[in-house]
Amino acid sequence: MKFGKFVEKRGYLISFITFIFVIFGVLLIFVTPNIIYAQSTKTMKAELVEYADNYETITTLPEGYNLYIYDNGVSSLLTRSGYIVSINGDLDHHLVHWAATQQEEDTFYNDDFEGDNYQYFIRVLGDDHYVSVFVGTADVTNFIDLFRTYSIGLTIVLYLISIVLGITFLSGRLIKKISFINDQTNFYNKLSLVSYFRKKELTNHHIAYLNIQNFNDIVDACGVSFTDMLIDMVGMRLRTLFKNNEVYEMGNDEYVIVCDKQIDLNKILDTFEKEMTGVAGIETYKFHVKVVTIDPTLLDTETISSLLKRFDYGYTLIKSTQEHHVNVTSSIVAKMDKEMYYQVNLEQAINNNQIVNYYQPKVNPTTNVITGCEALSRWIDNGTVISPTNYIHIAEANGLVYKIDLLSFKNSCLMLQELKEKGLLTEHFKISTNLSPITLKNLTFSTLKEIMDECNVDAKNLSVEITESIMIDFDKVQSLLQDIKDANISIEIDDFSAGNSSFTVLPLLKADYLKLDMAILPTASSGAKETLIYEGLVDISKKLGFKLISEGVETSKQAKYVTGIKVDIIQGYYYSKPISSVDFIEFIKNFK
Repeated sequence: MKFGKFVEKRGYLISFITFIFVIFGVLLIFVTPNIIYAQSTKTMKAELVEYADNYETITTLPEGYNLYIYDNGVSSLLTRSGYIVSINGDLDHHLVHWAATQQEEDTFYNDDFEGDNYQYFIRVLGDDHYVSVFVGTADVTNFIDLFRTYSIGLTIVLYLISIVLGITFLSGRLIKKISFINDQTNFYNKLSLVSYFRKKELTNHHIAYLNIQNFNDIVDACGVSFTDMLIDMVGMRLRTLFKNNEVYEMGNDEYVIVCDKQIDLNKILDTFEKEMTGVAGIETYKFHVKVVTIDPTLLDTETISSLLKRFDYGYTLIKSTQEHHVNVTSSIVAKMDKEMYYQVNLEQAINNNQIVNYYQPKVNPTTNVITGCEALSRWIDNGTVISPTNYIHIAEANGLVYKIDLLSFKNSCLMLQELKEKGLLTEHFKISTNLSPITLKNLTFSTLKEIMDECNVDAKNLSVEITESIMIDFDKVQSLLQDIKDANISIEIDDFSAGNSSFTVLPLLKADYLKLDMAILPTASSGAKETLIYEGLVDISKKLGFKLISEGVETSKQAKYVTGIKVDIIQGYYYSKPISSVDFIEFIKNFK
């Protein structure tokens, strides 16, 4: 990958190297051997002349060199091993022939003899008296042939390297185009955006995120065959606002704009809100665009990866609203970072038992006796108590709510065990634990039974809180609810009267208690209608045999009111906010 990038970025260098390889090959194959041969021949000739000059004193010669002397019909030959008086007749005749035809005193010539090539130097000393020094050139010729062979091989290798580099360069350019550019719109894509900002700072840029919210809705309404046409329309509208290299396509309906000047949001919205005139089948539709920008002061501390996450988060803030634009500020970033922290660390917090129970007392207003409490999960993070409103939605999204609910149930059982050991557990005291619909769909009663047996608690002191929303998957939880009921664990319907509550589902859910939602509890500003509704629910519930828990009681006036209408149990800040297990035990001890 790195090599490919290196080659792709240095196309001109690769071309230059290829040219050098070509020139080098030509020189190596055709020019260099001739230079070597010429230099070798020059050295040979100098040595031949030297030996001819000293023919009278020389007694031996190097390997391959020969000194021939002819004087009035007498021939002798000096070789490396010494003089040979009787020499080869053919050689003698050959040398005499060349000497006889010689026109000058000193002559060089090259000739073959008996299949070998020789370099000769002949010096005439007088009539029928001359000296000839000669040496075979086979070693030089063989070396040059071998050099040329290796040169051809090396050149071929260099040419192959050039071809590979060239192909790599061209394929790199092609891959870059395929990887970085959308062929249909000719806009750069997300990979290109990330690559661009790996080398450049985000500062000094104006960046915006565009989401065409109803793109897929238009495709669904008009047909998939209109997809390419819609993409082209989006491309044309973006080109009227920005240059091609300022638009990065994240998907068919998502774009990031990167400019060196201020982005005109109104112009973007006006351009995209225009009807799609002239196109049969979609002329009645308009693009609905959401735009997310980021406070320029934040760009110093952002990377392109984190910036894209900011855009996604900003989009979720306006996705379901009538707003068309949101500017991501430091406060939004802080909120997002906190939520990201919860997402990353929640599972570890569960495994480390950082998710604990806080308990909110339930009191019988008639007898002024604590009848139980509701277990509410809290995340203790480095001494900070984190409310479940900050992390339960995350737990529900990634399935961790199941672990949290079971941990809460176990902690409730451990609390019962501790209360029993301290002599504070009464026969009718109940701790209620919330079980989410996700948990109920995946839970078996044997799991609850195993926890109860481990903690050695009585089922009659336990209660589970569920919501009516479980009716959507009632067939999956019906058996579990029956097992819970048969085990003598009470069932409470939480948030009753919130949303689409119905008395008809209560028998199916095996409910014992109804918790009236605090949203309908009359306050000082409530009118007669609100009071009548609340009292009507209490009256009907009692006639149907349900016990009632009034949730969210905060003032003495509210406590007196619900006591007067015969509510069975009060829960709320009037008695206590949710408190830790240690504080709850002290609360029981000191309650009057």
